[in-house]
Amino acid sequence: MTKKATISLFVIPGFKEKVQHKQYRLLKQTFSKKGFQVEMVPIHWDRRVMTEWVTEFEQFFAKYRGVKNYVLGFSYGAMIALASAKRVHPDKLFLCSLSPYFNEDLPKIPVRWKKFIGKRRVQDFKKFRVAEITKETKIPTTVFLGEVEAKKFSTLEYRCRETAKHLKASLITIPGAPHDIGNAHYQQALDTHIAPR
Repeated sequence: MTKKATISLFVIPGFKEKVQHKQYRLLKQTFSKKGFQVEMVPIHWDRRVMTEWVTEFEQFFAKYRGVKNYVLGFSYGAMIALASAKRVHPDKLFLCSLSPYFNEDLPKIPVRWKKFIGKRRVQDFKKFRVAEITKETKIPTTVFLGEVEAKKFSTLEYRCRETAKHLKASLITIPGAPHDIGNAHYQQALDTHIAPR
């Protein structure tokens, strides 16, 4: 009997979130039951910038990659997933509530947001241009966007929609979902649309 190929699903959490948090434990349970080898990516957020987070993920991916590999990222985690995609070459990419902190987004970001994330991170974000990252990227991609967060954060909605266009990706708007991957509507949408095939 031929052994079924392992599909590894790498889950990258949002900024300051940890893989041990409840919302990620629930995701791991859901996708493990579906037959995925779920790899929860432990990003070290404090005093680091996007370039370092991307490197950290790429090293983790190289260590735990399977026969086939899917990558799911939420918020900043989605930025990490997208920024690393050309180098790690996942079979599928799932971008959840993609954060609007790429080079093209920075002029539109409120000053209070920039103060919150700090000058070093803002400077580092300038290195990441969506137009360059997505150029000639042919990885099958799905972008998820919460209906509630889209109304609240216009820059995030724009980034999700524009990136989906660049990648010729599916864009799924989740009714009733805020910027929270632990929200029941959000979790249900991921369960419905992500399968090991």
